[in-house]
Amino acid sequence: MSLQPSVGTSRILEEVVAPEWDENLILIEDNDGPHGTKGAADNKVKQAKTKLNIKWQAQPSNSPDLNPIETIWRIIKQRLKNRGVIFQTEALKAAIQEEWDKITIEEINNAISTMPDRTVGINAETVTNITSTEFPGHYPGEDHSWSLSKYKKNLKIKFHKNLPYDASFSIIGIDASLANAIRRILIAEVPTLAIEQVFVTNNTSVLADEVLAHRLGLIPLRGSVSGLDATDVFLKPDEENGIVGSQPADYNTIIMHLHVECTYNESADPNEKDPKKRFHNSDVYARDLVFAPVGRQVERFKDDPIVPMNPDILIAKLRPGQIIDMELHCIKGLGMDHAKFSPVATATYRLLPKINILKPILGLEAGKFQKCFPEGVIGIERVTAKEAGTEGSGYEGHEGKEKAVVRNSFADTVSRECLRHDEFKGKVKLGRVQDHFIFSVESTGQYPSTNLVLKSLKVLNLKARHLKRALDMLEGG
Repeated sequence: MSLQPSVGTSRILEEVVAPEWDENLILIEDNDGPHGTKGAADNKVKQAKTKLNIKWQAQPSNSPDLNPIETIWRIIKQRLKNRGVIFQTEALKAAIQEEWDKITIEEINNAISTMPDRTVGINAETVTNITSTEFPGHYPGEDHSWSLSKYKKNLKIKFHKNLPYDASFSIIGIDASLANAIRRILIAEVPTLAIEQVFVTNNTSVLADEVLAHRLGLIPLRGSVSGLDATDVFLKPDEENGIVGSQPADYNTIIMHLHVECTYNESADPNEKDPKKRFHNSDVYARDLVFAPVGRQVERFKDDPIVPMNPDILIAKLRPGQIIDMELHCIKGLGMDHAKFSPVATATYRLLPKINILKPILGLEAGKFQKCFPEGVIGIERVTAKEAGTEGSGYEGHEGKEKAVVRNSFADTVSRECLRHDEFKGKVKLGRVQDHFIFSVESTGQYPSTNLVLKSLKVLNLKARHLKRALDMLEGG
């Protein structure tokens, strides 16, 4: 009988899972379509789980580190291939059943012990399993060659925080090399506008011209995103490589002026000590920078002109008779050339923490264990009658006693504090999930953080295209 995926899954839940279900259990499923984890909130499979009081948790598709059944499926598939082509449906069903019945407990244990482990082991003084093992030939009888379809299926992106200039999100299912490429591009290869040339007409402040120019260059600027995108990167001359370089124009250079003169405040009290009240313009701030649009910039930046991200950045201090008069040329450059062109204040990632409680942690030890972690990571619950009555659970005879449970491993900093206490030895295993990267991107203000991530991916895509073109040229001779 042919079953629609959702109907078949619902029947399995009702006829197989529900009769043996324990309310303390959680059904772990991947994001395969028939499981209903991807569908709308009211799909049939989710309705069936709710009706049957089955708690469930979705994991990335094809996750052998969470379930060794993936390895068993591969063994069965290979044995079916060895039989040759089977044309009849009933014969195929019989062959699958036969191969399933041939699976031994030794093969299951071997699948568990040799399956790819995507968890970095965190020990008291060392870390283990830090390199990727999913490549052809590493595991006997298993094919881990890269697959685009598998990559698309496993790739997940989840946002945890999405503020204009501060974003946190997870990318699941990628290699560390790709995650690090994204991070490095964010820091050094997304073009950003900054003050590059300072033409000094007059500077009688106590700051030398070059020091003042350096301070100005580090002021983050912002303005119309569309206008900034329309501004070209300024190509600097390079005589050694025969590069002439760009000439200043309205499509690659933005001009700002700084003209501030300090004078006495005639209306101030003669005994006033505060220079801000005694003088005019005693402090020069970023807000004193004035945008001077030219050509097409008038239209591009008419609604959102170029201004400092923080107007209260102190540039210099002046006293009566001192003046600063400068013309500033802003261009787009790369962080790899100078830090002032880096669009981010921070761009970091960390691996998702993983905490496994191997043996029960009860009573006073549970409270001590909870204090070894940041708030909210470990919770305290009571041992249920069901747990206390289950042989081999470790909770026998401890009904009602406090026990430690993992509540939110995401918030853990992996300080290893719990590994420093003898009473927890052998009771807890710490790790980090190898392919779950938690990014934190804080923009300096020129672009929203999410825009920067998209721009970094475009740069990465361009790099890949250039590499592919070069390889094609090599192959073509």
